[in-house]
Amino acid sequence: MKHPLSTRFPVRLLQLAFLSALLMTSAAHAATTLLGMRSDPGDWIGGGQSYLYFSSDGIFAASRNFDNGVSISFSSLDGLEWWNLDFAAPFDEPLVPGVYPGAMRFPFQDPDRPGLDVHGNGRGCNTLTGRFRIHQVEYGTGDEIIRFAATFEQHCEGAIPALRGVILFNAIGPAVP
Repeated sequence: MKHPLSTRFPVRLLQLAFLSALLMTSAAHAATTLLGMRSDPGDWIGGGQSYLYFSSDGIFAASRNFDNGVSISFSSLDGLEWWNLDFAAPFDEPLVPGVYPGAMRFPFQDPDRPGLDVHGNGRGCNTLTGRFRIHQVEYGTGDEIIRFAATFEQHCEGAIPALRGVILFNAIGPAVP
């Protein structure tokens, strides 16, 4: 379920929520999981709305994808809202903290380009451009993702309106942006 403050709140509120989560994780060293997104008017994926989901709003799952990247999914408790986020580094390398500009739609990106795809609630892009920054990533055994923190920006079909957001999955403390 979308957090009550999530309907069309300004980007400053999204930033404030993100910073509050960071302060809480830094102070208590507790893991934080959330998905926050802001969609420009005209952006197909977010429909010009803002979204903020916490672990109490639904189920988050993370795993490695076949490009050696990270895939995260969210499904609301009532099953009415769902989102999938995919991130991949160029050349099938594991993701590491840093900036990944020039992203193309995952899993169809050129081998030398990063892959990105944020889709959900029945909406997806055929093609996209974008960028993302990995702030924290910790891999477990096999396909397990222990911690992940990223910010992203994606543009569908070459359009100017963007979907911007942050994903935290069990992110902890000062290593988080």
